[in-house]
Amino acid sequence: MANFAIHEDQFKEIPERVFFSGTTAVRRGMGLCYDPTYGTVTDADGKRGKVVEVPDSSNCMCFAGVSRRDYGADASGQWIDILRPGSFCLIEVGAAATNNSGFLTFSKLSADAGRFTAAGFNGRGSAKLRQTEAGGVLLASLAGVATVNADAVTVASGLTASGAAAGDICVIVAGAYGVTIGEYEIESVGSDTALTLVDDGASASSLNCAIYIRPAVPQLVYAELMDGPESGGQTWISPIAGTAVDCEEWGFTRIFGGITLGTASTATLANGTEMGQRVGFLGMGTLTTAGYAITCTTALKQDDATDLNTLTIDAAAEIALLEWQSDQWKTIHSVGATLA
Repeated sequence: MANFAIHEDQFKEIPERVFFSGTTAVRRGMGLCYDPTYGTVTDADGKRGKVVEVPDSSNCMCFAGVSRRDYGADASGQWIDILRPGSFCLIEVGAAATNNSGFLTFSKLSADAGRFTAAGFNGRGSAKLRQTEAGGVLLASLAGVATVNADAVTVASGLTASGAAAGDICVIVAGAYGVTIGEYEIESVGSDTALTLVDDGASASSLNCAIYIRPAVPQLVYAELMDGPESGGQTWISPIAGTAVDCEEWGFTRIFGGITLGTASTATLANGTEMGQRVGFLGMGTLTTAGYAITCTTALKQDDATDLNTLTIDAAAEIALLEWQSDQWKTIHSVGATLA
C-alpha cells in the first residue's frame, strides 16, 4: 500500500514486494520490468505480476518500478522491494538532472539497463526530475566523435576538466563495427582528452563510439515516477554497412552516427500490437554515404494518405515519431528524416 507521507520531508512512496528472478546485484533506484512470459503462457499465472527482471526488448512494455534499496547478487534470485509508478523516490541516473525541467527514461540497453540516462516517451518507465544534480554524468560524448582503441579512449576534450579519474566508469553505448558496448572501469586519465580502460572496448584501432562517464558509485536523484501508458524505454542502435541491424517496435531509439557506411544498414519495422504503441528514432551523428534505412511493414506519412515504405536516418537531430493506430503506423512527427 502507499506510504502516505506524514512529514513534509518524507518521500511519498508506493512500495511493492516482488521477486527478482535474476542472479545479479540490484542497485537502488534501478528500473525493473515484470516478466510477461513467465511460466506456461496458457496458464493464468499470477507470477507474471510479481516476478521482475532487468529491462530488455522483451519486457520493456511492462515497467514495474525502481528498486527501493541495494541488494547483493543471489544465485537463486531474491525477494526485493520496489517503488511503483506514482512514487516520489530516488532513481539511478546517467545524466545531469535539473529540477522540474524535463524527464529521463529507463535504458533497456545491456550496457546500462535500468539506469535513467536520457529522455524517451513519457509514461510508465519515465521520471520527472525533482532535484538538480550535475553529478550523474562526468562527461558525455554521444555524437560519435570519440574513439576507442582496444583499452584507450580519446574524446575531443574535457576529461580532466570533468573530474573523471581512475575508478570511474566509461559506458560505451554505441559504436562502429568492432566496438563492444558495456561498462568499463577507468584505469587512468592521461590527459584532457585520453583515458585508459582496465579492459578492452574494441577489436581494432580508432573506432568511433558514443560514451558517457559516470562516477564509480552511480548517482541517485529525487524524481517522480510517471504513470500512464508504457514508455517502452529507450535504447541505441549501432548501424553496420550492408547489414540488417533490426529495430524495435516500441520505445525510443537513438541511432549512432559519426561513421561512413558504404551501403545502408537496414531494419524492418514490424506491425504494432497495441493501439497507441509508440516508436521514435533520433539520429545522433552523421552517417556518411548511406544511412540507417527502416522498411515499414504497414505505415502512413503525416498526410494520412501516402504510404510510408522506408524511413531513413543519416544525420544528427533527424527524428521520426510513429504511433500504431489499430492497423498501421502513423507518422506523427518528422524532421530531417527521409520518408519514402
